[in-house]
Amino acid sequence: MQAMTADLLENPLVQRVLMAKMKTQQHRQSLKKEDAQQKSLRLERAGIPISKCPYGVCDGNGVILNSANENESASICKCVQDRVNKARYINANIPERFKMFTVNSFDCSLYDKKNDAILACNAKEAAIAYLTHFEENAERGEGLYLHSHTKGSGKTRLAISIGNAIMASYGKDVKFVRCLDLLSKVKESYREDSEYSECQILEEICNIPVLILDEIGVGNASDSDNKILTRIIENRGTNKKITILTSNCDIDELPYDERVISKLKEQARRIKMPEESVRDKVAEQRDRDFGKQVSLLE
Repeated sequence: MQAMTADLLENPLVQRVLMAKMKTQQHRQSLKKEDAQQKSLRLERAGIPISKCPYGVCDGNGVILNSANENESASICKCVQDRVNKARYINANIPERFKMFTVNSFDCSLYDKKNDAILACNAKEAAIAYLTHFEENAERGEGLYLHSHTKGSGKTRLAISIGNAIMASYGKDVKFVRCLDLLSKVKESYREDSEYSECQILEEICNIPVLILDEIGVGNASDSDNKILTRIIENRGTNKKITILTSNCDIDELPYDERVISKLKEQARRIKMPEESVRDKVAEQRDRDFGKQVSLLE
């Protein structure tokens, strides 16, 4: 048997077959290595840093090469999803103090007036219902419009909490921007030395799956403001992109053209927020909590 095996190995035809099989295996390994490198490069270009795998599963490039007998395959490590989520939160532009807020932690008991406490609870229930049926709302491109005349009543806090839930539960990209900042940025793009063009700015704003547009309606609206907002609202409505807005006035009170107001009525479900500011109470609660932490160290 050993002599027969030796004879086979010396056979030129067998040698060519073995050589071809070896080259095929080397080629497969080379392709997998190249594919892993390309995936790593794509992650880097997307702003997702490549680092050592926290789970100790891959070598840090996010790709797991599996080899069992002659069946070879590659899979994506779960550390990649962690990086994607981290990049998603960074790109969302959520203010630091709002990043950990959730809808469940929206505290209705902060409101002293009975009517405002009821409005707060209704708003919270509406937010939960919206998130529960988010996929259906997303198909229709239906957003939200949180409004009250009082500053500090919790509009921005609840809107961002909804955005945080959408990122965490549905993996959708979200962008938070204040309306005045957006309008100013677009107008600055008209300068010759501007880093970005108007088209670049509006393309990002129009294409983001979920846009949180904060404090719409603040100040007097110019013709250019109307044109910019009309373009954004119409584009997002046409493409069924979700827009969550906050404002110190009802939709009918907005200082914009009827075209903008009409589109917002079509695309956003209105949620009435309380007319009581709880900003000072939240600050006082934070100070009390901090005081307790300090006392524990003494």
